Amino acid sequence: MKVACIGAVHIDAKARLVGEAHPATSNPARVVRTPGGVAGNVARNLGRLGLPVSLFSIIGDDAEGRALLGELHAAAVDTSGVRRSTGPPTASYLAVLDRDGRLMVAAADMEVYEALDPSWADRVGRTLARFDAWVLDANLPGPTLARLMEYAGEALVVGDPVSVPKAPRLGGVLPRLDAVFPDRAEALVLAGLPPGAEASVAAAAAGVRRRGARSVIVSLGSRGAYVDESAGTRQVAPVPARSVVDVTGAGDAQIAGYVYGLSRPDGVHHPLEWGMAAASLTVETIDSARADLTPALLLGRLEGRR
Repeated sequence: MKVACIGAVHIDAKARLVGEAHPATSNPARVVRTPGGVAGNVARNLGRLGLPVSLFSIIGDDAEGRALLGELHAAAVDTSGVRRSTGPPTASYLAVLDRDGRLMVAAADMEVYEALDPSWADRVGRTLARFDAWVLDANLPGPTLARLMEYAGEALVVGDPVSVPKAPRLGGVLPRLDAVFPDRAEALVLAGLPPGAEASVAAAAAGVRRRGARSVIVSLGSRGAYVDESAGTRQVAPVPARSVVDVTGAGDAQIAGYVYGLSRPDGVHHPLEWGMAAASLTVETIDSARADLTPALLLGRLEGRR
């Protein structure tokens, strides 16, 4: 399976508090900077799992962008589809985590992705048409996502809403998505329900499917995920992590594991079980995509051996 990852690649700056959080004042923390971005993280995971994968994105003409290219190359990701911006710098994401590694608040500087407009989609569309599967994220502008779908052909298309504010960008392309990976709040938006609505996860997922998505996988964090697909609905239990260092990138690893599971010929495990194992491995490290990920490590975690 040849995979195209289309969307964000940027720098994650993560500040993990060393004690209780105190609002409206300075908090002691340990700060690290790692490669990030949904599409970039999924691509690095898939490259380490041995799938042929290419990234289509944009970086600034700066040191951060050059560092990202180096990290992608080290993970066996083809970067020939990554543009260089002549304007805004490489995008960045700032996350503040509590002392247990859970996200408290985040901020994102993503102006550079506005350059990935419909005309860019036309330029890369014929190349993308040669891939078996696409993973795209809603850091791309809505009109760009719509134009890309004109080139999707028979490709398997997986979407990530990214956040509540950006989730509506996927609304117009839901009928073409083979799978979409929202959390509960994003699922409400995609279902056309108001944020904070008193709707169950099942109702939200069903609403997203009514709007066209073939499979809806709603992340429930430490409780696993809820799946609504043509074969029925089910809750998939999480694969326990040995410890939680940082949850950033867990959702991206889940998508990568899911795609990897689809590529497996045996079909013994549901693809999402591979995703759960990948997420479990990822939260154990400070990296947004685990640097030592291998098929053997992933299989061992899935089968409870590692």
